[in-house]
Amino acid sequence: AFIGYDVIANAAEECENPSRDLPRAMIMALMTCAVLYVCVCLVLCGMQTFSSIDTSAPVSTTFELAGLPWVVSVVDVGSFAGMVTGLLAGIYGQSRIYFAMSRDGMAPSWLQEAPTCAC
Repeated sequence: AFIGYDVIANAAEECENPSRDLPRAMIMALMTCAVLYVCVCLVLCGMQTFSSIDTSAPVSTTFELAGLPWVVSVVDVGSFAGMVTGLLAGIYGQSRIYFAMSRDGMAPSWLQEAPTCAC
């Protein structure tokens, strides 16, 4: 449920003051995720009893049982967007790791070179 720490750490070279900015970014990411997670849990437990929440798709099923099919669509689109964002964040982090490894001589040197255009 908590994603982003690896991306924050891998992007450390691009910070102006990493010793100040990285701990702040990680703490804020953790707090934001925790607050959102607790809020969603409270809403779900307010809509259904804890024992009747479907564990395979709790948010979608709860809103479907509440008679709000449009919210189910929004949740499903949001879930898809979250998965794509997580995939792109992983790709970004991996490219930074390859760059650092090639700079340190642990990977081929051509990984250091960035293309000038995507053409």
